[in-house]
Amino acid sequence: WVADATAFPALTQAARLQGLRYLDSAHGRLWALDGGLPADIDGARWLFQTWQALQRARVPYAPPSQVLAASAASPASPANPASTAVLPAGALHPVLAPLLAALFMLERSLAHVRRA
Repeated sequence: WVADATAFPALTQAARLQGLRYLDSAHGRLWALDGGLPADIDGARWLFQTWQALQRARVPYAPPSQVLAASAASPASPANPASTAVLPAGALHPVLAPLLAALFMLERSLAHVRRA
């Protein structure tokens, strides 16, 4: 909003809508009122509605979609024989459960010994 229109001489050629002038410049969009700020609620409502109508609408950004097609040559594919590991899928679970239980018992025992 420009309070002193003489600071921007280009505002004299700006588009005008019932006393509201606006101009796109290197400083962004400049707004100026011819009669000063409105003194009543109806004038303020008119100013706000006019400003909202003239405000540039935001351009929604829609990133381009990425298509991920399935491929038989991908390393995670069950059709790829090179993807088989030493343990079959899910075989680590029976090993981890007792290992974590033993680690928990060791930690609790050391904590009890430290308190004694």
